[in-house]
Amino acid sequence: MRRLALGGVLAAAIAILALPASSASAAPNCLPDGSPLYVDYANASVLFRDQVFKRPGLILTMDDLPTKQGDPASGFRQAGAVTTYWDEHLEKIVGLPNSPAPSGSIGPAAATLVANAKQSSGCANPVIALNELIPPGSASASAVAQYRANVLALIGAITNGGGHAVLALPFTTPMGAGPAATFLQQASQQASLVLEIYFNNNQLFQQGALLASRNIRIGFRSQIAKLEALGIPAGDIGIMLGFQSGAGQDGREGLQPTASWLEMVKLQQLAAKTVAGDTGIATIWSWGWGTFNNPGSADPDKQAAACVYLWTRDPTLCNAPGSYNFDTDLTEGQINLPSGVQCGWNGGKIKVRDLARLTRALKGNAATAESALLERGVVNATARAPSRSVTQAQAAIVQSSFGGSARRYSRALRRNKLGTTTARAIIADQIAQGLVTTKVKPQTYATWLGGAETAALNTATCLLDNIPTAGHVALTTSFPFLRVATASPKKPATPPTKKPTSQPSSRSAARR
Repeated sequence: MRRLALGGVLAAAIAILALPASSASAAPNCLPDGSPLYVDYANASVLFRDQVFKRPGLILTMDDLPTKQGDPASGFRQAGAVTTYWDEHLEKIVGLPNSPAPSGSIGPAAATLVANAKQSSGCANPVIALNELIPPGSASASAVAQYRANVLALIGAITNGGGHAVLALPFTTPMGAGPAATFLQQASQQASLVLEIYFNNNQLFQQGALLASRNIRIGFRSQIAKLEALGIPAGDIGIMLGFQSGAGQDGREGLQPTASWLEMVKLQQLAAKTVAGDTGIATIWSWGWGTFNNPGSADPDKQAAACVYLWTRDPTLCNAPGSYNFDTDLTEGQINLPSGVQCGWNGGKIKVRDLARLTRALKGNAATAESALLERGVVNATARAPSRSVTQAQAAIVQSSFGGSARRYSRALRRNKLGTTTARAIIADQIAQGLVTTKVKPQTYATWLGGAETAALNTATCLLDNIPTAGHVALTTSFPFLRVATASPKKPATPPTKKPTSQPSSRSAARR
């Protein structure tokens, strides 16, 4: 894999279309049944592969060919592993976007590739991982078109030769509309696409287990969604995790001590497992175990990291706790919410029932509903509207907006798909927000809310990582008839002006 960097936490990604469900069996591609299937990089550059990966229960990808000296891939199969084929340099066959190979050369090169894959994997219908599609960069449109045509020709030749291609796509691969999207859709007809997603684990570790895990899962989900938006089903998508050690490659990134790095390896595996279960993707690949010439690649902790990765997946695959010092807690940072709870944070929660009710009333806008419920939660932690005040405010609304007719008020609720409980809650929100506004002075309500919601979100866990957006949500914009009238402060009564007492004139006095 080429080392591609992006700013921020999410740095690089490769897409590999997951193996179709019809292929996930021993007969077509020599793979076991099950989903997701885990495939681990085990080329000769993985210096510890015999110690860690030569065992049953693993699917490995490698490019070893039999020689007079031996047949390493066969040795892994004899130990119980399944082997697939890894083509390290796709560019040697199809060229580069700015210098594509002649189209006539693809067929013969593909035939050699398939023959090598069959020999290496010991499978008549091998899985062949192609590393990797190169983004167009500044290449001309015509050159890019030829390059993509070469890739499609190679995939087709692999299929015709009995193999199954797996195409790796870097994070910078265009996935929007136009020729790039058309190419991916065409490639997915015969190849599998796996999203290779790398993170700067040094940065993530500083966030703590909860936020790091959440951001990893969101990174996986967002990339999967991009392929799904092109019409590629999740069942045909995989993800690849990167455990490389060189600086600037998004992996370990100098994270110390070893226990901290092993913690992030564990969290990445847990995140991948959760997202695979939620989305139904077919494969999870690991990469980065090899030692290459680039600075930092020779990391003595790679064997420990690989063992922890396998142990997190299945404790029978490697005895990591007995060999290395790291946090073995498999629950930290994970989505563990009580039944019926959509989101939970320190001091508050959003119930699935409440979210469904408000989303229905907001015509399916779940994002706005969830943000409104976040605001309600943090407000109610500071001040709650007394039930009596809500009842009085509701009665005032019925009187002022519906002429005192409870029946007309009920019809308005039904038209807006609002239950009485949800309507009362919207009325209560306004009263509670007024109480908070008074309580937090001299802060403004907006300033206070921003701080309170940020604190809540920093401890929040939500189903499917659907995290609310912070900010004030005025539900009365959608339901103006539920607006609570703000009582204007009464002006102090002006005392009546006293008329001065008339003094009798001398004339009137004289008449008395």
